[in-house]
Amino acid sequence: PQYIFSDSALVDALHRRLGAEELDSQRIASFGQEERHLVEALASLAATRGKMGLAARLLLDLGKDDCFRVLEDGLQGDEQLQALAAGSVVRLFEIDDHKACELLVEHHLAVPVGVVVEALQGCDNRWKHDYLKQLSAKSEVASQSYHMQMVELFAEYEPSALLRFLRSSQHYSLEEALHICRQ
Repeated sequence: PQYIFSDSALVDALHRRLGAEELDSQRIASFGQEERHLVEALASLAATRGKMGLAARLLLDLGKDDCFRVLEDGLQGDEQLQALAAGSVVRLFEIDDHKACELLVEHHLAVPVGVVVEALQGCDNRWKHDYLKQLSAKSEVASQSYHMQMVELFAEYEPSALLRFLRSSQHYSLEEALHICRQ
């Protein structure tokens, strides 16, 4: 409660203890366990004060899966959180790929599918497979531009489900799909 302590004074004290007013990703990555706990306290205070973007960024930088809760709570209506999530797709998957999939599929209008797919280029293809598979189950329309990629990903990671996918979709080239199946 604010009548017992000042959250502003506590934030200032934490910043002094950390030796910086601004904390960037590289600096947080270099912190030891004690400093990381202080940054986590700053994130909790930021969330309490309604600064969800700051709280989510600090938790992302720490690699804490609490970032999913903060993002989930405000992602739909907060453009700052949407931009943060869009710019942190790979980091979200590194923290917890299952929670990242759930969050990004649930909020595919706030964080566009193309942004997620592009961010996952060069990463573990299983992440893209899981994301597109879950997205297709939620909204075939949202995933239809990626059905050809899904054919390739099903062939690689889930061949037993490929035929079911091919039967359920009309948004792929039959010739290309046949070529992939022959490989």
